[in-house]
Amino acid sequence: MPRPMDLRDSWQAAWERKLLHVSGTTNLYPNDFSTAQLRFDSDDKRTGTRTYRLGFARDKEPFCDKDRVGPVHHYDGYVPRHIRRIRVLSADGTELGTCAVPPLTPDAST
Repeated sequence: MPRPMDLRDSWQAAWERKLLHVSGTTNLYPNDFSTAQLRFDSDDKRTGTRTYRLGFARDKEPFCDKDRVGPVHHYDGYVPRHIRRIRVLSADGTELGTCAVPPLTPDAST
């Protein structure tokens, strides 16, 4: 029997030019994930953590089976330099995962 995916470890962040691309998966909603999105919640200067909440427009996609897992992609054009970690929460505040923010290299800033 295959091991279940550890969704807490699926989140990652990478610079694509000047945009921070945050992506991951969740099985929180049993639908196609084309309408899942991350919404900015807060920045914590003390810990260097940016928090996003996962949102989903249920009325936009047909119901799929309960095991559907899909990707979530978010691009952020403004990330303060002190941010070193991303935290993803559900709408009710449950932590879905965290990931490190790599340093912005000179190549990525063009």
